Amino acid sequence: MLSAPASETFGRLIVYRVSLPISLLFTLGAGFSKTFYSLMICRFFAGFAGSPVLAVGAGTNADLFPPKYRAIATSSFLLAPFLGPSLGPFLGGWVAQYKDWRWTQWISLFIGVGVYIISLPMKETYKKVRCPSFLLHQTLLILVTRRQSSNNAPNASESSPQQCLVQKASQQSNS
Repeated sequence: MLSAPASETFGRLIVYRVSLPISLLFTLGAGFSKTFYSLMICRFFAGFAGSPVLAVGAGTNADLFPPKYRAIATSSFLLAPFLGPSLGPFLGGWVAQYKDWRWTQWISLFIGVGVYIISLPMKETYKKVRCPSFLLHQTLLILVTRRQSSNNAPNASESSPQQCLVQKASQQSNS
């Protein structure tokens, strides 16, 4: 609920660079935990801190890929949330059987650190769409022209909020 608006305001890169290391620190804490309660608390906060990466990832795909290739990129990206819960217990059980249960945390940590290192040279993908002032001015002029040509106004002496806005915009463009 916070990461998507933050990515639209500050950019997607800052969300990645802040949330992933925090998640990795809690994963490290889960690997070193001595009690079940500390493991549950660290895993909860690791997931909570890592969730912005998933929330912003779809927006990054939309920024990077043109619509022609976006379906393939997005479906590949969405495999992780669906394959994780289905393959995780199988692979985690195999790792815990031949190693220690802590290795499930270490593997997640190693993969996360690798992804973070690879993402360090990444550039910002979000580009704010700004409406140029001349486009706003042209739109207002079109509205005024239509309004003057229609003569459907019930009382021509009353000015609408749109007319006031158009008058102010035309005064600013003339000065």
